[in-house]
Amino acid sequence: TAQGNPKAARGRSKEKRYECPLVTLGLVLNGNGFIERSQTFAGNAAEVKTLQEMLTGLRTPAGALVVMDAGIASEANLAWLVEQGYRYLAVSRRRTRQFNASAAVTIESAGQQAIQIERVLSADGKEVQLYCYSSAREQKEAAIARRLCTRLEQGLEKLAAGLSKPRG
Repeated sequence: TAQGNPKAARGRSKEKRYECPLVTLGLVLNGNGFIERSQTFAGNAAEVKTLQEMLTGLRTPAGALVVMDAGIASEANLAWLVEQGYRYLAVSRRRTRQFNASAAVTIESAGQQAIQIERVLSADGKEVQLYCYSSAREQKEAAIARRLCTRLEQGLEKLAAGLSKPRG
């Protein structure tokens, strides 16, 4: 219930757990992957607006590698990170996928699944993008799309049936 944490608040949950109060956890790891510092932040704040506060609160040194998901990796935040001397690793916010299978290499994941990875260098040579493809991910996304289409069709059928009823 997080009653003892004043930063815990209801907010947007990626896991669809809207009944639970949330907090955001920030960590600073050393070169061996061990936690050096941690801090909790308000759980009902839009992550995209909290990056600067988090890095300041965690006393993150310039040049550190900042790892973040697409929720916080806005163009403005990425530009700010570069301006402040940070490096970053982020999930892209782009909706369209650009993948050239002929330029990709195939690796095996820890779960023994084949993943194709294409490395693309930006025009200025300062940013590396990795495009990844796996058949398992493609199947998952196709299943999600089918489920959404089915829900839409069921909703439309329900609306159509209601229109044929008196006072529908």
